[in-house]
Amino acid sequence: MPSKVLQAILPFIFVLFLGCQSNEAFKQQNPKINGVSFVSPAVPIADSLYAMPKNKIHANWLAFMPYAFIDDSSSEILYNQKWQWWGESKEGILIMIDQAQRENYKLMLKPHLWVSHGKFTGDLDFKTDSSWRLFESSYRNYLLEYARLAEKKKLDLFCIGFCIGTELRNFIAKRPDFWMGLITEVKQIYHGKLCYAANWDNYQNVPFWKHLDFVGIDAYFPLSRSLKTNKRELQHRTDSLIKVLKSFSDSLNKPIIFTEYGFTSSPSSTLKPWEHKPSSQVNIELQKLAYQVFLSSFWNQEFIAGGFLWKWFPNHHKVGGKRHAGFSPQNKAAEKVILKIYKKYN
Repeated sequence: MPSKVLQAILPFIFVLFLGCQSNEAFKQQNPKINGVSFVSPAVPIADSLYAMPKNKIHANWLAFMPYAFIDDSSSEILYNQKWQWWGESKEGILIMIDQAQRENYKLMLKPHLWVSHGKFTGDLDFKTDSSWRLFESSYRNYLLEYARLAEKKKLDLFCIGFCIGTELRNFIAKRPDFWMGLITEVKQIYHGKLCYAANWDNYQNVPFWKHLDFVGIDAYFPLSRSLKTNKRELQHRTDSLIKVLKSFSDSLNKPIIFTEYGFTSSPSSTLKPWEHKPSSQVNIELQKLAYQVFLSSFWNQEFIAGGFLWKWFPNHHKVGGKRHAGFSPQNKAAEKVILKIYKKYN
């Protein structure tokens, strides 16, 4: 081949090679991220309680969540405060990491922002530029402090922004330049994998996926149209969802990780999976069926790296059970379903 021709096509060969290499790394995500969102304990706990997710459901990843709080009348974030639970503090997180690593877990550090009065974090907004700048400054300090911690402890995955069942969609939409700068700063501090957790109805609007390693989604997708449903409907809607998510993953050439997924054991479990209101009604079988369809369908897909179920409490023997309508699958029929699938992909 003439040298000039070779020189002309080499860049294209190189790009093609990188694309293939990325896809191969993508396909080799094995074992799956069989994760749980580990609820922060109020006080220090024994090593044996960290072993529970591994022993009970073959989990191989834990997500730890150092919470930050903001009052809706303020622009400043509070974190690592004396009044917080021990497991939400920097001191507690450091000890929890050591304990979990002794159990051979891989770990994701996932900072959460909680807005007062239960307000949706995605709607967080400020009226003036000065208020936005104060908020950005405190949020930056919060994120970078835990990025340094993640680097120090050599953690596997660091999630750069997220809140329980929601995300920071308004913050991203209104202040995109801040996020690009934050990602750059985080990468200068932390050298592991990065993700961001977008809400299930907003992941297509995140402008910076190409700068991260994973597309992170809080996968509370509705799988039924009413309170009355069956396996056929759940499977049909899940299959349709797989096609949509695969197309999105392919367009970015990036794997998807479910930074949260889960179902309550209430009658609205598949209609509004994001709801976590106390309920006197319990539907253990629907939660079991939802996990069965969701996990057996998604964990079989190469473009899905895995995910973190919401949520796992440390005091396993006191949690869940057939009268519990909340998210935890502990001591419920769903726990055996999760065990079977996590074990298969471990």
